[in-house]
Amino acid sequence: MSDRSYLGRVKRIEGNGVNEYRYATVEPILQSSEDKLQWLGSIPNPIIEFPSRGSVHWPAAPVGLGQGDVWQFEIEEHRNYKGEPNWDKYIVKNPKPAVEIIDLRDYDSERDVRIVLTSEGVYLPLDPLCDECMIWVKDDLCVGPLQLVQQQNTGPWILASSVDRGAIRRTKISPEMVQVVKFDDTRYLLKPHIEGTHVGFVNWESDETLAGRVLSHLLKRDRKKAQALGVTKNVFQTYLDTIANSDLIGSDADDLEMAFRDRIADILETIARRNNFLEQIANVCFELDGVKERVTQRADEEYRKKLSEHSSRLDVDLKDKRVEIGQLEEELKENEQKLTAASARLQSLDDEIEQRVQRFDSVLTERLQELTAKPERLFAELAITNALLPKQDNVTSFRGSNVSSRAPLPQIDVPCIVDPTAFLSGLCVRIMACGISPIVGLNLHSLLLAGSVPILIGKSSFDVISAYADCISGGRLHWVPISGTLFEPSDLLARFDPTSRNLIPHPSGIIDLLLDESDSMHIVVLDGFNRAAVDGYLIPLLKSVHDVASGMPLPRSIPLAPHRLMSQTDIYADISQIAWKRNVLLILVPSIGTSTLPVPAELWEWCSIIGTDKAYSDAQSATNEKKRVKASDWDNWRQGARQGAETVAEMNKPLPEFEYLPPAILKTAERIVGAVTFCNQKKEEAWKLYVKTCLYPYLVSQQAWTEQLYQHLNIAPDTLDRQIADTVRQLGE
Repeated sequence: MSDRSYLGRVKRIEGNGVNEYRYATVEPILQSSEDKLQWLGSIPNPIIEFPSRGSVHWPAAPVGLGQGDVWQFEIEEHRNYKGEPNWDKYIVKNPKPAVEIIDLRDYDSERDVRIVLTSEGVYLPLDPLCDECMIWVKDDLCVGPLQLVQQQNTGPWILASSVDRGAIRRTKISPEMVQVVKFDDTRYLLKPHIEGTHVGFVNWESDETLAGRVLSHLLKRDRKKAQALGVTKNVFQTYLDTIANSDLIGSDADDLEMAFRDRIADILETIARRNNFLEQIANVCFELDGVKERVTQRADEEYRKKLSEHSSRLDVDLKDKRVEIGQLEEELKENEQKLTAASARLQSLDDEIEQRVQRFDSVLTERLQELTAKPERLFAELAITNALLPKQDNVTSFRGSNVSSRAPLPQIDVPCIVDPTAFLSGLCVRIMACGISPIVGLNLHSLLLAGSVPILIGKSSFDVISAYADCISGGRLHWVPISGTLFEPSDLLARFDPTSRNLIPHPSGIIDLLLDESDSMHIVVLDGFNRAAVDGYLIPLLKSVHDVASGMPLPRSIPLAPHRLMSQTDIYADISQIAWKRNVLLILVPSIGTSTLPVPAELWEWCSIIGTDKAYSDAQSATNEKKRVKASDWDNWRQGARQGAETVAEMNKPLPEFEYLPPAILKTAERIVGAVTFCNQKKEEAWKLYVKTCLYPYLVSQQAWTEQLYQHLNIAPDTLDRQIADTVRQLGE
């Protein structure tokens, strides 16, 4: 069956939104021979030949596809079909619009066909089968494809206004290439895989449009002749002579120019037939008694009237301009006076500053000479000054009055998305546009919603993160390359300078994200997180992320500086310690090589791991429009995921070894169940996601019973599982 071609009608279309995944259902109606040389007829038993519904599935359907459209296509078996009653066994391959031929060979010439299709229209026995059709004008010639529209409901069919009438394709065919078929009635169709030979273009523009284009073309090719011509038949004759002298006639250099020339010759022939009669009428009218005098008098009156109108309008315009120029001259004089006064004031200030600098130099010189002679006096003055400074009281809150002096983060003006289902649809489209399976994007979203910190491995890691950022934070991504100089969490957030008693933020600006009080989402990516000591700088941050995801009212916070020693002029004076923020999502990317440090096994209590090299071949292009999710809506999604969480004890009844797992691993399992269920997936998928991304990496790091786990769950480790296991071992070495 896969060796045939088919004609079918689109029955149903799903996902016609801008960012939705689009697919369709097609009903096969007509089939070809196995050699694809001709159409045989209708399909005898569509339910048997196309189980299980007598239709074909069309994944990644094109934009603009309409219900009832007729397409030509081939088929191939659906690789995931298992006999389900609501699935189709076959999917569409190599689709292209069907081409119907409208037979108008009864007209005397192609010119008559052009006139009837561009003016009064033609009555057709049947409505056209497709949006665009071919017009059969001669036995060996077709024009199109082009679109016809019907005037009113039962009127004639005429050429659509959207058709470019100046460049309509002309195709050479033979009667043997056309076949009469039964498709809703008797119709003409091209045989399968027959397209004809393109032999140039025809011009079907109106005479008025064509005359205007003649003048425009002639001005471009020979401006001197065009300026010397009046609007008579000589205009057209001169244009034809100019084309003939340009060596285009008879060549293949410009098919459109040739079609244009043929229409001009046709118009010139019409003008020649009527020219003598029109000239006689004009001469007789002009020679009648008094006509010439009245015409000349009327022309003089119109000339004097127009001259008077333009002169009056010019005087009014000049009067207004003269008044405006006078006002500008007065303003210029005032500004010159102000400039002179400002220059004098500036010179006075310069003289005053110069005098003060001279006095300061004199006093400073005297003071330095005095200190050089008696240095003990300087230390005594410093001691007295420190003793007189006011003592700072104990501070009971982390927030003071200086917070308002910090500049807010810039906001991104992109559309917001509230519906979680629409978010997942847009995410899948962007992930597939990168040639990656949408399952990778769904897994990343579920783990972040569950509060786990995902580690992405594979060459497509950055593409996945960028696609996710385009959907969650408007494309804003905070990428932080990690160096080996990090030892404590404060090294990544803000370092306390004891000399100035100020906090010096890390260049990545993560501390400003954690202080952001707006309703924006942020994504922080630590690239090469294992180049520094993970147990020193990263694990305390992971514990704070875990507390925030668990909904703890007081999550663990990171100490930055002793509050009593901080300068009150510092914009971060009220921040002596800080916790992770709900609207900041953390993603890790490892580095493999000699410049990395071993990762402790404790890391896998707080992190999960995702492989990104799962390819997807049936991808479609995505729009460049970015979206963002408000932090308040993200909280609502996470709250909905928590409501769907189940106790891990119910999940782990068959495995008593789970009693020895760390509490963080067990809590992550509960939240993953809620997150995956919230994303409209089955609980079995949640269990599988938890085992492969969280539990399996932890057990590999502990060199525990991974084989027994997979045997008990009846899951065969795949290539991605082995890649994850190898990565976990490499990171721990």
